[in-house]
Amino acid sequence: MSPDNWPSVTEILSPWTNFNHVHPEVLEKACLRGSITHSYIEKIIKKELDSEMVLMMIQEDYRGYVESFLKWYELVGEIIFCEDELICRTNRFKGHPDLVCRSRNGKLWLIDFKTARAHSKSWKLQLRAYSYLVEVTLDESPDIVATLRLDTDGKHPKLDQYKQNYSDLAIFLSALNVWRYFNG
Repeated sequence: MSPDNWPSVTEILSPWTNFNHVHPEVLEKACLRGSITHSYIEKIIKKELDSEMVLMMIQEDYRGYVESFLKWYELVGEIIFCEDELICRTNRFKGHPDLVCRSRNGKLWLIDFKTARAHSKSWKLQLRAYSYLVEVTLDESPDIVATLRLDTDGKHPKLDQYKQNYSDLAIFLSALNVWRYFNG
């Protein structure tokens, strides 16, 4: 089976990411906010658009998230991956981490951007899976694994760090096996 057909981290964890308690219109707005914000941040990171240009172009509703990101982005020294597909041939899954970079002090960071205010339990497993993909791709473990919760008003974002341990990876790999059982 080709990596094109392998499940993604998001797909594997989707059964445990329950939004039934969220009104459909609210959920739709949140998804759009996250998608648009991620798109503009990716364009800044990949130097497809200048940050000042993005701030002029982006809708007012999303501007604060990008401003919040830019306050943190000053710490980044070198971009290694941005939304690139990483694969694990051993376990046959893939993922698209938002950002893998080296900070100005040389530490390897794995960052997932979030526009949600509330923390989700699935983020820990998502980031552990991404961290594993980084490890098998670079033969190096990230020094910092975190979500960056962007602020709607453009204030400094909240960095939520996650300690990497085998039990979280084991839980993710169990979810992968359950996914395979039900999806062939």
